[in-house]
Amino acid sequence: MIMCYNFFVGMCSRCSELIHSKHSAKIEYLKNKYKSNQLWNELKETAKKLKSHNLTYTIKRVKASFKVYFTNLELYKQNPSLF
Repeated sequence: MIMCYNFFVGMCSRCSELIHSKHSAKIEYLKNKYKSNQLWNELKETAKKLKSHNLTYTIKRVKASFKVYFTNLELYKQNPSLF
């Protein structure tokens, strides 16, 4: 989950002030790994257009959605009749 969060936080240089230095190595790894990825580049361009509070809000929403998704997936595996 932290890697997903760092993926979105690291997609724009303006957001670097939002993260702690302990995550900078992970951010650099992701930047280098996905630098030629079209989706990554589109996300970076979109992030540049957003204000920092909008990006932070979006990151929180994505994080919450991932958490709910995986929680529901586990519940589904345990008891599919609930869904």
